[in-house]
Amino acid sequence: TMKPRNTIIVLVILALLAGYVYYDQQQSASAPTATPVPQLKVLDLNPDDVTGIQVTTPVSRTLAHKDNNVWQMDEPSKEEADTARLNNLVKQFARLTATRALTETPSDLAQYGLVTGTLTMTLQLKDNRSEVVRFGDPAVGSTSYFAQHISDPKVYLISPSVYGDLR
Repeated sequence: TMKPRNTIIVLVILALLAGYVYYDQQQSASAPTATPVPQLKVLDLNPDDVTGIQVTTPVSRTLAHKDNNVWQMDEPSKEEADTARLNNLVKQFARLTATRALTETPSDLAQYGLVTGTLTMTLQLKDNRSEVVRFGDPAVGSTSYFAQHISDPKVYLISPSVYGDLR
């Protein structure tokens, strides 16, 4: 027969092993995995190719163009624009990324505020192309805004700081 002392030693060893396995599992579970989050690109343009920008809301329109690397306002008034600020804005929007994309392409864009668009941005490019992104309503239960690149059926969520910069 087994002596009680041997039984206790075996139980202590088992308990230590179980504790170690549990601890090891917890460590590997909490270790962050370095999986890069893929950037959801709404626009991917060379900012240097942008020659004009137009931002329209239901009540206003702002229009500017670049002339010899200096931004000029055309609307609401004709004047020299803040070139550094517009260059930063263009840089940000030429490579516009989203926090996420809706999985299904919705047939009814009105529910996202994307039919009329609360705000529409058009980037005019050197080759006479233009890229249009329409921004809609804020997402329910989120601070992000719905947005859609006109040539792309997907609806994206854009961070509020990006939307705020455009306003």
